[in-house]
Amino acid sequence: MRRITVLIAIALILLPGLSTFVALPGHLRVGGAVERTTEPTEFPSDFTERTFQQRLELQFKKGTALWHLLVRADNELSVRLFGEASANYDSKVILGKQRTLFERVYVDYFNTPTGYPLSEVQDRTALLRTLQDTLNKNGLAFVLVLSPSKTSIYPELVPERYVSPLAPPAPHPRYATVRTELLRTGVNFVDGVALLQTAKSQLSYPMFARGGTHWSQLGACLVLSRTLDALSEQQKAQFPKLECSVVGEQDRPASGDSDLTRLANVFDRSQFAGVNPEVKRVVSWSKDAALPSVAIEGTSFVWQLLKNTEAPKIFDSRVFFYYSRAKLQQGRKGRVKVTPQGLDWVTEILHRDALILEINEASFLEVGHGLIESGLQQLKSPPDRTVLIRSP
Repeated sequence: MRRITVLIAIALILLPGLSTFVALPGHLRVGGAVERTTEPTEFPSDFTERTFQQRLELQFKKGTALWHLLVRADNELSVRLFGEASANYDSKVILGKQRTLFERVYVDYFNTPTGYPLSEVQDRTALLRTLQDTLNKNGLAFVLVLSPSKTSIYPELVPERYVSPLAPPAPHPRYATVRTELLRTGVNFVDGVALLQTAKSQLSYPMFARGGTHWSQLGACLVLSRTLDALSEQQKAQFPKLECSVVGEQDRPASGDSDLTRLANVFDRSQFAGVNPEVKRVVSWSKDAALPSVAIEGTSFVWQLLKNTEAPKIFDSRVFFYYSRAKLQQGRKGRVKVTPQGLDWVTEILHRDALILEINEASFLEVGHGLIESGLQQLKSPPDRTVLIRSP
């Protein structure tokens, strides 16, 4: 008996180390739970300030199969027994009603009782209007897409324990101020908040998937459809018309509808699946019109919009500037690092038919992520735009 006890003790001592040699399948490795680590650059200050130890711990966790499994087991128990996405209070994921997941940053926005400073919103909307007028003079259409927070579309699913006594009534004062100023200054914009709130009341399918933090495929399709209409209203060159309909249900959620499910780090992801509509997209345009070329700048909400442009094809060409920090070109793999100041508007944007900016209601003051200021600086004395004639 003593031998068995000793062997078990030795096994428990060696298990964490031995588990570093075990390669886990991708679906069992945790997502968003391990920070990126870098090699220490200063010694002994790194050691005395404990940063060396912290980096070493993170590297060990990342490479240890046992730790990944323990995190998933802990989270699974938290969901099943206590109705929480994680035992860690600072977890990025919050479990709401009806097994709906929320990202903490949007729950924090939901609870913020104050609006944006009016002067700052007015400064941003004035810049947007100036950019819009400048682009219109150069022959480009412009539209701002205001994407909604999941908590704005499904406030009833936020659990009471996460609702602050100071949480403001709907509509959120920040969104209300932004909408009022955009209307006052005449900026062309698509109100994704109001659009999806209306669609929610009319359709039985979700505008945000249970396990997603961004709008669903259906929600994104509806917003893209309205965006194309807004562009067509500005420019003689007709933009395609997009119609979205639901033709059935899928067994599994699309990858873009399950980002929070992956971050929840549980064994059973199906509990957050919900209803997954199969969206049919019908694109139509004038036989005499060529497909447009567009530039898009925005946040992670743009990914779902782009997926709705691929089959059938909506744009002849497009470039996406992700937070104005990375460039992704249609038809090319990978991304190229960029900066707002280093982006050449003449070669990247002015030869296109339209510019689309996207920003979430929870971070409106960051709209453009520096691209607007750099663009207006470059376009103070813009060169003549080269008109490209494409065959239909």
